[in-house]
Amino acid sequence: MRSVANAPLLSANENAHNSEIEISFKKDISVFDVSISPNPNNGRFKIEITNNKNASAEISIFDLMGNVIYSLQMKNSLAEINLSTVSKGIYYISLRNENKVINKKIIIQ
Repeated sequence: MRSVANAPLLSANENAHNSEIEISFKKDISVFDVSISPNPNNGRFKIEITNNKNASAEISIFDLMGNVIYSLQMKNSLAEINLSTVSKGIYYISLRNENKVINKKIIIQ
């Protein structure tokens, strides 16, 4: 069975005479996919929103203690990040737009 739990519902009409249900969905253009490369990296890497070239998002990068070490408002689909002065280790990136949050892990070596 295919799940449609995350698909936005536009209309659901039931015909009382023959119990048919009509459901319509729209594509949510605010949803985005993210690519981070390279990962692992030396502190320099790119974040790209791959499926929506006009997308913007707020980027926050956290250390393992939950401290924000970097933040940026992406104005387009590509951001080049330089964290070469931070300690080597694992960090978490949070990308947020008006409808979705994506969290990714990066490794700085």
